[in-house]
This record gives sequence, structure tokens and C-alpha cells, in this order.
Amino acid sequence: MDERHSLTLRRTIANNSTALLMALAVVALVGGGVAYTAHVDPGTETVDETAAAWETTTAYDHSASVTRDNPLFEEGIVLANRDAYFLRITPVLEGSNRFSYDAPEGSVAIRLDSTLVIESTGEDGETTYWRRTRSLDSFERSAVAPGETMRLPFSVNVSAVDEEIEEIQAAVGQSPGETTVAIRTTATYQGTIDGQSVRRSRTTELPIQLATATYTVGDAETGPESQTVTESRTVTRSYGLLWLAGGPLVLLFALAGLGALATLDTKRLALSETEAARLTYLRDRAEYEAYLSRIRPPAETPTPTTADSLSALVDYAIDSDCGVVADPDATPARYHVIDGDTHYVYEAPPKMPSPEPASLLSLPSRAVTDSTGTTDDDT
Repeated sequence: MDERHSLTLRRTIANNSTALLMALAVVALVGGGVAYTAHVDPGTETVDETAAAWETTTAYDHSASVTRDNPLFEEGIVLANRDAYFLRITPVLEGSNRFSYDAPEGSVAIRLDSTLVIESTGEDGETTYWRRTRSLDSFERSAVAPGETMRLPFSVNVSAVDEEIEEIQAAVGQSPGETTVAIRTTATYQGTIDGQSVRRSRTTELPIQLATATYTVGDAETGPESQTVTESRTVTRSYGLLWLAGGPLVLLFALAGLGALATLDTKRLALSETEAARLTYLRDRAEYEAYLSRIRPPAETPTPTTADSLSALVDYAIDSDCGVVADPDATPARYHVIDGDTHYVYEAPPKMPSPEPASLLSLPSRAVTDSTGTTDDDT
């Protein structure tokens, strides 16, 4: 540590020893609290853990048989999984919904219910003008193992549905919203999955869009879907490495600082007038380094007038548009400003020897022995 920083540190500690003691005491309390919490009484916390996890999968397939003679398809042929079908020659949409679940182990009862839903809703999607539902089919099976697929078939005469919608609209008037048709399938399953008792359901829809002479089967929101069962339990709170090691380290640092400050003699640590002047000079020298020219002053100069500080000398030089000469041979350092017949000089305070560490300890004076074997009480 250089002289300037050493003197600054001494003055800071001497002038703020009480505040430093209080700050270190607070730091010690915080470090002790953190260390106690992390190592002695970490406390508990409630965590949610996955007790069971599984995945359900559902999918639709559909087809329609050609029921009338036509120039495009042979009568009786089955058109499968097409984007669009013709109302006149393929009026009946047939298909099925498949449902399965995947888990490490399990045994559940599964019930599948399919319903035809016809409804007219507003553009906002919230207003329902009318709705008709019709049960299509249902299926139930117990003790279903993971990986087994349940299949529920359906059959809808779409041409008849189209006529039914026209009759309703003719009776009540054209609805201001949109009429939709969908096959809705709900899979309800309950039993044991991965050692946990579960009861869940999943509903999917296969939309059907009607046009003038065709109907389109839309995309259903099918595919895999993850499910979990969580359990809450109380565990001992855990902390990271920063918390575990930081608390004790902060406590040790604070205690060491308290011990060091408690044994320091702040009166001897305080700067003397010469040391305070020396510190002021060192700070001024660092600040005005760019204004100092390290050259020897002329052999013959006017009688000098002493400047009170280096900063005052530099201020005069700036105002007088002169340079500041830093004599490289002078000990202690000397600085000159020569302006015609005017000569100002500033001599730096001498460097003082640093106090011995033992002399800074707040111990009885008889315990501090000089090099001759005498104590302070003997001088």
C-alpha cells in the first residue's frame, strides 16, 4: 500500500472507529444469523413432489362409404380420412375415437361417451342461440392396463344433420351467429396409476363443417397429454454453497475486524499535523500531476515567497499562465513558480515513519518494551 493510501486509511479508521465498530458488529450479527440458520436450525419447507405421472393419448379416424352411383367413385367403396366428403354420395360419416394411457403401472376403469353436438353461437363465441345434442355411443371397460387402446365407434348421417339444421333455421329464422357440428368424446377413467388413486376425464371434439354440397372434417385437438398427481411434504430446508460458506466467513471476518479495532489505539493511529499536511500534499500532487514539470529551477531566482499548499501554487500558476517547476533533486520535494520578479515556492512536508504495529495496540504501556529493554513508563 502506498503512502497516500496508508495515511488515508489511518485517518479513516481513527475518525470513524466507533462507526466501524458498529458496522462490524452488525455484519457479525448477520453472518452469525446466516451461519446459525444454515448449519444449526435450517428450518423446514413444504415442497410439492410428483407422486404419479402418466400420459393419455386420443385420436380419431373417419371414413364414408359411397352410397350412390356417380362418375367419380365406384358405389360401395370406402373413402377414409379425407379432408372433404360429398353430402349426396357419401352422406354417412363413420369412424372411431381411440383412447389409451401410458404409465409405469396401473389399472383403471375407462368409460368412453360420444355425443353429436349441433349448436348456433354468436360471433363472440359466448352467446348460444340454440343447441341440440344426441348420444351416439358409449363403452366401458374395467382393469385396463397401460398401453391398451380403447376404441369407440361412431356413425353420423351428415346429410340428415344438414336437413335438420335447415328445418330449425326455417322455423326460428336465420340465426345471426354460426352453426357448428362436432362429435364430442369424453374419456373418463378412474383407478390406480403409478400407485396413486386417480379419477380424471378428457374431452375432445371432431369438428364437421357443412358446405353447400360437401362437408369437411376438421382437425381435432388430440394427441398426447401429460397428467400428474402431486403430494406435499415437509422437508428440511436446504441452502446453497454461498449461504453455507458465506455466513461463517462473514462472521469470522467481522469478528477479526472487531478484535483488530478493539485493540487499536486510535489516538496513536490519528494523523499528526505534519502527517495530515503530508496527506494533503500527496493528494494535491496526484490531482495536479499534469501541471508539474520535473526540471531543475534556474540557479539565480528572485527571493522566494512560501506558498501554503501545492494546490495554491498550482492555482497561481494557472492564473498567471506559468508553469510549476518540480525540482527533481530537492529532498523533501520543492515546487516553484517563477513569474518575472515573482517567485513562489512550496516545500512538501517530510515523510514521517509509519508507527510500529505494537505501538498501535491498546495495551497497558508497561507491556510495550522498546529496543533497550525499557518500557514507556521508564521514559
